[in-house]
Amino acid sequence: MREIRIFIAGLGHVGRAVLALLQESSSPQVLIAGLADSSGAICFNDALSPSSGTLSPSSDALSPSTGPTVLWIAAIAEAKKAGWRLANMDLDGIFGHGQITFHRNVEEAIAIARPQVLVELSSSNTRTGGAAAGHAKAAFAIDADVVFASKGALAADWDAIMAAAQDAGRQVRYSATVGGGMPVIDAGTSFAKANPILSIEAVLNGTSVFVLSMMENGMSLDDAVRSAQQGGMAETDPSADLDGLDAAAKLCILARAVMGCSLEVGKVKRESLRSVTSAGLSAAIASGRRLRAVATLERDIHGCIQAGVKLTEVPFESPLARTGSENAVVFHSRFSGTLSMIGKGAGPMETAPAVIRDLAVLSESWCT
Repeated sequence: MREIRIFIAGLGHVGRAVLALLQESSSPQVLIAGLADSSGAICFNDALSPSSGTLSPSSDALSPSTGPTVLWIAAIAEAKKAGWRLANMDLDGIFGHGQITFHRNVEEAIAIARPQVLVELSSSNTRTGGAAAGHAKAAFAIDADVVFASKGALAADWDAIMAAAQDAGRQVRYSATVGGGMPVIDAGTSFAKANPILSIEAVLNGTSVFVLSMMENGMSLDDAVRSAQQGGMAETDPSADLDGLDAAAKLCILARAVMGCSLEVGKVKRESLRSVTSAGLSAAIASGRRLRAVATLERDIHGCIQAGVKLTEVPFESPLARTGSENAVVFHSRFSGTLSMIGKGAGPMETAPAVIRDLAVLSESWCT
């Protein structure tokens, strides 16, 4: 199978995990034509294999190095982990003089790099869609497909993105936006064929599960959040996880993909983990229940969707009574009963395989 050209937008925790997995033999064969973060983008004069070697970066990522040859992916990941952005890295020191061009405008870089697939991993903005929607439309304009892990763009700008993809005759894959590594979208859409989904109950935010689990063990909310941040599960600003915004965005995607209904993030009623007390958690445990942020979608008698993220006591035996950082999704269907899924839903190494899975699906269509 020949290699496909990809462009990766977003080099945070998930982006670096994806770069690492692309070196595995189980991943599709790719050539990386460009990379982007919030500071801009680089295009390679000759697209690079994930296993290509380059010069080792220096300790400050600003001065050329004459150190040993290492994988360029490791060099970029090390610099990003240390807090450097593409705009202020010594890229010539990493790749060699004249091997790359830097562009402040990511959409312009996508057009120049001409990937076959854009892997969109930028920071998620569930209110505006952020930069990811513009990146996707730039990819469609050059006849590229798009893989999303960034859920904000689809939650906020679904209609425009899907219309642009349809106009261009391109594919959009987004299984990483809901459920981490679990194939929630694929399973849900398959289960719904000739079998309408009446309602969905889910624990969709692994960080909230982790925080509540730690609080059940006596940790304070602030300490639990810090632990989640140190593990790469929570962002510097954890509001989206704590206040149900992340779960609401995932509900919007599930409503579209599985139930065929439009839903806006602002229409999802939400309750915040900030209101949880240790006494409330202890009382729930004492009664054989766990307090979890349960996200729900339900069709009313008029066929409209009712949606919410509510702090709910669920029995220990319920699939929703997750601990650690697991997610759970329960589909209630009209004809085939209930389908439940449980799996790891938070963390970069849990999410990255879903990105690779989607990339593999698109790779087959480009290489046949």
